[in-house]
Amino acid sequence: MTRETQVKQCKVKVNKSSIISSIQLKSPVTFTYAYHYGPVYSAEFSPFHRNAFLTSSMDQTLRLYSMLQKQPIMTLEPGEGVIYSTKWSFSRPALFAATTDTGLLLLYDLTQNQPVPVYKLEAGGLMGNNARAPVLTCQFNQHQNNLIATGDAMGCIQVFRISDSLKTPLSRDLEILGDLVDITTES
Repeated sequence: MTRETQVKQCKVKVNKSSIISSIQLKSPVTFTYAYHYGPVYSAEFSPFHRNAFLTSSMDQTLRLYSMLQKQPIMTLEPGEGVIYSTKWSFSRPALFAATTDTGLLLLYDLTQNQPVPVYKLEAGGLMGNNARAPVLTCQFNQHQNNLIATGDAMGCIQVFRISDSLKTPLSRDLEILGDLVDITTES
């Protein structure tokens, strides 16, 4: 049985008073996004666009959303199993990474015409039967923008050096991300 999992936008007001009240509490949910067909493992906001965020899920999809729209702008199905983590690059607005349960690190570049990974790197450690350990997380280095680290289910951490073409911002990166996110909010 597959469960639908929703991503929700919430607003919480913290009251410093510790007085218990009989007043009915309001739901903090202010907006609900289209659901995934399974648990959502990560949600990551773009450091370059305030309305852009990515989600990854057990349903084997990555989704790019605008905070102002219920439906995803883009749904990516890499065909590499469960997507555990997704992270935006700190240096390139159109670059993000994802990790899979088949032991891969996937790098996506939104400036490319096709929504497919520009690189698939084997990042999970080898287990029995030549299978790779699931890669549970990844993170771009904020200070050295050519490095990305992964962590797998066996506790192995790997650091990858990405090419200059991926680390260096293109003049149209921010424009492409903005066009994707903003055009959908106008309709």
